[in-house]
Amino acid sequence: MESTKAADVLRVVVLSGVVQPAEVELVCLSICNACRESSTDYSMVVKNENVRLVSPSRRQDEGESSSPLSLYGGDIKSDSAVPVIPAENSRVLPHRRISRLAFRVDLPLSQVVWPEGLRGLKFGWRFDHPLDHPLPDSLIDLHLGGTFNHHIEGVTWPPRLVVLRFGDRFNRQVELVAWPATLQSLTFGSSFDQPIEAMKWPGGLEVLRLGDAFNHPVQAADWTSATNLRILEFGTAFRCAVTDVAWSPGLRELHFGPCFDQQLFASQLPRGLRLLRIPDVCDTFEPDGMPKDCKLRVYKTNIFELW
Repeated sequence: MESTKAADVLRVVVLSGVVQPAEVELVCLSICNACRESSTDYSMVVKNENVRLVSPSRRQDEGESSSPLSLYGGDIKSDSAVPVIPAENSRVLPHRRISRLAFRVDLPLSQVVWPEGLRGLKFGWRFDHPLDHPLPDSLIDLHLGGTFNHHIEGVTWPPRLVVLRFGDRFNRQVELVAWPATLQSLTFGSSFDQPIEAMKWPGGLEVLRLGDAFNHPVQAADWTSATNLRILEFGTAFRCAVTDVAWSPGLRELHFGPCFDQQLFASQLPRGLRLLRIPDVCDTFEPDGMPKDCKLRVYKTNIFELW
């Protein structure tokens, strides 16, 4: 409320022409700094215009080692960004306060200095570089961009990583990937179609979402090793056999995509299952023998519209 009143007053002052523009700028700077100091957490959106904030080499190349730099803060889930004025005698916001970063430029990781204490990192659609340099150890949420499609076997993941999401174009082998033990949620994009039967699942994994293109056998997968798995989602194209699959004993939700038309026996479902979602083309399923508290949701689909 007070900030709104202050903005209204400044608007009147500027329109009146009584005060010089330079003095108005100083007042605006003071207000912005006061607002900034009252917050302990920031998000930053890195675009081509302000990539120098995180890339020392880019700053040196442009010969601007001491000039003020623009900084964009905002919600990393949207494309909007609002300008933020750095504090006096400060080039950028204190790195320890930047907890989430949206990285929307095609820049190699070797050229980036990450903010200290960074917890969330979302790469934009343009990013398509190998993960050949360390990511921040503090990272718990990592979203790789839409065009990212590099090998990840041998990647050293942040030791505290909890959420990992791949973009639409990722389609690389993953069976030999050493996933972090802390990983709880793993999501593959729409193009992912690689074998997973030899995968060693992280013990703490709770949510697994397989992309729309995925259509590989899962009967030999060691689901029982994922003792904490609660939600398993198969995408559009999946239509492999699931009879005799040894599901994770803790599974609570099982979702099948609109092409799934295979036999599914209620007696083979984990007894703790609470939700089973199948398409109407899976018309051989008999609900008799389902787990006691499990809800069955059959959704309508026109399979010919999917191709």
